[in-house]
Amino acid sequence: MFVFSFNMYVFRIFWFTFSFAFSFLLFSILFLKATQAQNIPIVANVNNEDISLETMIHAMNELPPEIQSQPFMSYYEDLLERVIDIKLFAQEGKKMKLDEEPSVRAAIDFVIEKVLMQAFLSKYVQENIKEENLKASYNNFIADETSREEIKASHILMDTESEAIDVINMLNDGDDFAELAKNKSTGPSGPSGGDLGWFKRGQMVPPFEKAAFSLNKNEISQRPVQTQFGWHVIKIFDKRIPEAPSYESMKSKLIQDLERKIVSKKIQDLRNDALIEKLSSSELGPLLNLPVSQ
Repeated sequence: MFVFSFNMYVFRIFWFTFSFAFSFLLFSILFLKATQAQNIPIVANVNNEDISLETMIHAMNELPPEIQSQPFMSYYEDLLERVIDIKLFAQEGKKMKLDEEPSVRAAIDFVIEKVLMQAFLSKYVQENIKEENLKASYNNFIADETSREEIKASHILMDTESEAIDVINMLNDGDDFAELAKNKSTGPSGPSGGDLGWFKRGQMVPPFEKAAFSLNKNEISQRPVQTQFGWHVIKIFDKRIPEAPSYESMKSKLIQDLERKIVSKKIQDLRNDALIEKLSSSELGPLLNLPVSQ
């Protein structure tokens, strides 16, 4: 079942923006080289219609990453032939006035809007990423030791809550945690005594993470913790706060995090200021004679 996620939507917009920015950067480099060499960046002409270097860069952006990572000139000619084919087919479509058909026009308009969105976000993000903001984010990260905290834990996974309670009672009576995990745990870590090694926040499912990080060193959870995997009994063996990484080593991640925040906030601001009218699924379904999901 498809579930729309606003965070995923923001991520996709962010990725589109990144891709556009990368293409624009590469185009700028190639255009500058072409200009310095006094070459006009028109790479082909098809029936009196130009194909520019800029068009080639956008076509390149649709190639698989493993091809994009290769030198541009190594696949330039093959890509140019593909773009020429697209131009020829498009010209035939225009002769048939397909670009005037509502469905085709809607698709063209959507592509234009997406390109404008990418161009705007690329410019907007670049204008709003400042060194002082990155350093402020870094300082907040350094100051927040909780976000860097790591714990070394083991767990015993049981199918039912009552079974997990029985395990807790046995542990309270002095049974060895690792031996019980080996003999009773249904999880893949059972044979290794339930050992999960070191982990930090964000690496475990939320209910497990919340319970694990609330425990002290050498403490065992006194209530079973339910997740989609079953019922967990957790023991914390150690806690630590790793040394903070340097600003330079984190800068790339700080930029990505800030870019996502900038895009997310801008979307919310635009939505708050916009006049939006829309059909709900319950309104659209009957118009299309389609069932409405409950």
